[in-house]
Amino acid sequence: MTGRAREIAARLRVFEAAARLCDRHELGIRAADALHLAIAMDASATLVTFDHLLQTAASSLGHPCLAP
Repeated sequence: MTGRAREIAARLRVFEAAARLCDRHELGIRAADALHLAIAMDASATLVTFDHLLQTAASSLGHPCLAP
C-alpha cells in the first residue's frame, strides 16, 4: 500500500458489473458493496474495507483486498 487513495469515476460498465455481482447470491453482498467491489475490479485497484463480508467476496473472486 502506498499510503495514498485515489478517486475513481464509475462508468456504465461498472454499474452493470455491480448488478452481476448482486445476482451472485453466494457472495452475500448488497448493491453498495457490489458497486465498491466492481469499481475496484475495473480500476485494478486493491479494495480497502473493514467489512468482513466484502473482504470475503473480493477474496473469493481473486481480487486483492486489505483490511486496515
